[in-house]
Amino acid sequence: MITLDTHALVCWLSGRRSLSKMAREAIEKELNGGEILISAISALEVSDLVESGQLVLSMDTPSWLATVASIEGVRIVPVDTEIAFRAARLSPTLLSNQRIIVATARTFGGALVTQNPKVRALTHVETIW
Repeated sequence: MITLDTHALVCWLSGRRSLSKMAREAIEKELNGGEILISAISALEVSDLVESGQLVLSMDTPSWLATVASIEGVRIVPVDTEIAFRAARLSPTLLSNQRIIVATARTFGGALVTQNPKVRALTHVETIW
């Protein structure tokens, strides 16, 4: 089981070369009988990025998100009380969305796929990039 942060999710589904070889291999491995977790906060992040013009999708945002949710082996995880409480205990130097994604990975176990150097340096979660 792995958790993808929003950047890794977008890189993976758009086929961007910026997704590292290790990240791509971890995703492919999980697609063969494992599980890929996506925090529900990523839906808000993607929507905000599209709205601000920082991200262009090949379809409208709700359809893109529905496509993500329909991929076999991918599970969208809601932000529940346990995740929120864990996120609240993480370093305030991380943005709230980053803390929620880290807390999701910590709650369910497994590695977090992230390029973000702050997340990789300041958390007690295994990361892949």
